[in-house]
Amino acid sequence: MKKRFIVLVESETDQQTRALADLLSPENFNWWHWLPNSWLIVDSKGQFTSVSLRDAVKKIYPGVKQLCD
Repeated sequence: MKKRFIVLVESETDQQTRALADLLSPENFNWWHWLPNSWLIVDSKGQFTSVSLRDAVKKIYPGVKQLCD
């Protein structure tokens, strides 16, 4: 089942941006990150739940305020 997510973070470093992009590798997800600190993600295979994506983002952005929906 195709799922869509929005991830917003308070701030991000280049290293964190690359880490999230690596997690969302093109063979698994489609994503858009044109605006800083904002990610639109399409999970065509239904691999993530909102909870699993939130937990993955927390590991990449420790201590940073975030909104994952």
